[in-house]
Amino acid sequence: MTVTLLLAVFAGGGFGALVRWLFGQAERAVRANHERPQDGWGTTCANLLACVVLAILLDIGIEPGWSSAVLVAGLCGGLSTFSSFALEISSMILDGRYRRASAHVAINGVLGLLPFLLLLT
Repeated sequence: MTVTLLLAVFAGGGFGALVRWLFGQAERAVRANHERPQDGWGTTCANLLACVVLAILLDIGIEPGWSSAVLVAGLCGGLSTFSSFALEISSMILDGRYRRASAHVAINGVLGLLPFLLLLT
């Protein structure tokens, strides 16, 4: 493991985190005139994009090494986020929005698995 590889993974993770943040900002901009709080669509989009990218990388046979470290651990790791997902679902439940929380859990679970099931079978 070299310092250059560590910095490359760090950069990939930073880029993934930036894209995830931009999804959240886009959701906030769209919902700015609504009374309801953020509904987690930015996080859902980021998580699903990370799943699609990872499934494609695995499908094309990405080999262990630099590219897999940067793209899989860095980009996909920075892009997907379970902690934001858990916070948003918890907020929905505490606000009494049980159907929306259930829908987000189902969407993230089913659609997150779908690229892997389609591409890797």
